[in-house]
Amino acid sequence: MRGSGENPAHPSIVMLGDSHTEFVNWKLLLHCREIANHGVGGNTTAQILQRLPGVLSPEPRLLI
Repeated sequence: MRGSGENPAHPSIVMLGDSHTEFVNWKLLLHCREIANHGVGGNTTAQILQRLPGVLSPEPRLLI
C-alpha cells in the first residue's frame, strides 16, 4: 500500500479501509513497525468485507 511501504508478514496491527487508510503512513504516525496498511482507494464496504479473511489470516492482535 502506498502510505507505509511494505507490509510485515505477521503484523500486530492491521489498518483496513479505503483511500483514507491507504495514503497514511501509519508506521510513522503511530511509531510502530508492526502495522500493515491494507487500505485500497475506491473500495466499497462489500469489497473490504471480501478482503477481510486474507487480511485476518496472519492473525493480527488488532484490526482497525
